[in-house]
Amino acid sequence: MEKQTQSETQQNTQPDKSPNYVRSLATKIFSEPIARLRDLIAVKLLVRSGITPNMLTVAGTLFSIIGAGFLAVGAEQTWDQEKIPYPFYAALFFFLSSAMDMLDGALARLGNLKTNFGGILDSCLDRVSDMAIFGGLALAYARLGNQTFVFLCILATVNAVMISYIKARAECELPASTVGFWQRGERMAGILIASFAANINTLVWMMALLPAFSAAYRLYFCYKQTQDREFKIPAPKSPLQFWRYRRGAWPFVVPTATYILILMFVKLPAPDFLAKLFNP
Repeated sequence: MEKQTQSETQQNTQPDKSPNYVRSLATKIFSEPIARLRDLIAVKLLVRSGITPNMLTVAGTLFSIIGAGFLAVGAEQTWDQEKIPYPFYAALFFFLSSAMDMLDGALARLGNLKTNFGGILDSCLDRVSDMAIFGGLALAYARLGNQTFVFLCILATVNAVMISYIKARAECELPASTVGFWQRGERMAGILIASFAANINTLVWMMALLPAFSAAYRLYFCYKQTQDREFKIPAPKSPLQFWRYRRGAWPFVVPTATYILILMFVKLPAPDFLAKLFNP
């Protein structure tokens, strides 16, 4: 969190309209307590137990695969039925996977256990988790005979892999390429929330369509950098360019909150537009 001088604090007469204030408030309420708890667990429990970051990375991937299995056998189930839907059980394992993903980096940093291979392993297994989740969803819709949503799950997999691959490939040639809203944290948060809400159809629509814009934006950013090594992303001119703001800034927080609400409450159908194409 950025620190403010006394004079800046006195000048801040309308804090509710200040982007810095909202960013600080969001950071204080959400980011800082989670970071403190994460570091406390890493130092007090994991470092002393002999657990390594790579163990946590592997465990997180296994949790993701188990969660994907629950989606494969019951992604269509919702809270409208009498029993607990399978996506909820998947969400529990995705939560554990996300916890492992947060803790492995903290353990490596605070326990002085960081290795070059650890970073490679973490990146590779993140891709395995992505493909397992969307693969599980594809199996679910294949079981239901919905060819359109199988295709959308394939698109979602391509989006997830391409966003990460463009960054990894660009880092061999360019100083930076981490741009766009749909980074892995945002994607995994969406998967987790939609699974708890048992609202998988909406999740698939969103993951199949929207992250493609982040992949295209990263590729465009890489192109501009190859043409001009001094190229920098210009400062956002409008809150509508929310993907250019840092996490915690209000132009970023508002669309993120909207994204969460959509995944929780907007129930989209699962029409099979491709059925007539493949089964005339």
